[in-house]
Amino acid sequence: MAALAHASGLFYYLEKMSIGCSHHKLEKDADPDFDYGDMAYLHTVPCLGQLQPGQAMQSVEDLFRAPIYRHSPQHNDYLLIRDRNG
Repeated sequence: MAALAHASGLFYYLEKMSIGCSHHKLEKDADPDFDYGDMAYLHTVPCLGQLQPGQAMQSVEDLFRAPIYRHSPQHNDYLLIRDRNG
């Protein structure tokens, strides 16, 4: 678990499209539609999994890196948080 006052970051990793690709877009037009996070190109950071050119993956980073995905929570989903004091 992260320590108090320790912030986690949201990032999305983008695999650049090759210049010769027929579906090549300008970088400003190739950004995926994520509501949160900062963009990083995949060639600068190792990533979990394989991404195709033009594909993106969002992750949460702290002392770890884990992929995250948008989903619709069910009405019976809950989060239980417990600390050492009970």
